[in-house]
Parts: sequence; C-alpha cells; structure tokens
Amino acid sequence: VFKPDIGILKVSEIYGQCSCGKVKFKFEVEELLAYQCNCSVCRKATGSAYSTTLMAPTQAFEGVDGKES
Repeated sequence: VFKPDIGILKVSEIYGQCSCGKVKFKFEVEELLAYQCNCSVCRKATGSAYSTTLMAPTQAFEGVDGKES
C-alpha cells in the first residue's frame, strides 16, 4: 500500500504565483496540510522525483495581483 509523507505546517501567510508570474495569491491560515508523493503519476506530472502539495481551505485563498487569462 502506497502512503505519501503527510504533515501539518504551522504558518500564517504563504505567497505564491502562477508560472508566468502574472497572477499572484496568498493563503492566510494557521495550519496547512502538506504532503509529498513519489508515485509514477506525480513523478510524470512534475518531471521530478516527487511532487509537493499544500492544501488549505478555499476561504483562506486571496488573489493579490493580476487576472486569469
């Protein structure tokens, strides 16, 4: 049975952006669910040895700059 590495991160704000940098966002939460997966699907999707995913409630998300194209 495959089990990814799962953990809880204690944070207040995380800022990010899309690949081209035109859309910027932030999450404001006390805890995020974080996991890393090294299954064949995730390795293929990311082109690396594993993928890292952060999960937060939708209401924690805020657009900071830019718009979807």
